Amino acid sequence: MAMRENLIKNIFLAYDVNAGVYALRIFRQGIPTVVIVDDRLPCCDDGSLAFGRGKDIGELWIPIIEKAYAKSYGTYANIVGGTIDGALADLSGGLPEVQRGKEISAGGDKNWKTLLEMDDGGM
Repeated sequence: MAMRENLIKNIFLAYDVNAGVYALRIFRQGIPTVVIVDDRLPCCDDGSLAFGRGKDIGELWIPIIEKAYAKSYGTYANIVGGTIDGALADLSGGLPEVQRGKEISAGGDKNWKTLLEMDDGGM
């Protein structure tokens, strides 16, 4: 998702950087919900972010999305140990399709064609 800036922008519905308030769209069981968070982020004793972070210190979209995601599940503790496909569905509203290594190998060119078609379609 991070490589597709438009997908990240679709999560943010509205924001006021000066006020430190963000409205994000999170899907729960396919239903879009609006989650409002502020930019007060949990930090370690040394001042570094306690959870998700980007390469650049000022890059806040990752911890803001993570905070909204945790809030939608009640707390950060409730999102520990989730699955990637579940998280992507919650963030995109899409329906994940999981394929294991043997399935991918068995599908060969067909799987690559499907991935390329999805990429061309902006998914």
